[in-house]
Amino acid sequence: MHLVKMARMVLWNFFGIRKTSAHEEDVSTTDFRNLRVVAILIAAVMAMAIIWLIHLVSNGTSMQMQGL
Repeated sequence: MHLVKMARMVLWNFFGIRKTSAHEEDVSTTDFRNLRVVAILIAAVMAMAIIWLIHLVSNGTSMQMQGL
């Protein structure tokens, strides 16, 4: 459950939507060594998802241009 809380905190911070009171509460109860790992993993997953989406769109477009 602790990892889920950290993942939620990282995702909210990525999007920039965060209440000050919630941020202060999370900062006081979070282990920052684990937070770095969670943040890096989430960033990597988001980057892979964006790359996959670009690949999907570019391959779909090239197949339509070839008449397939």
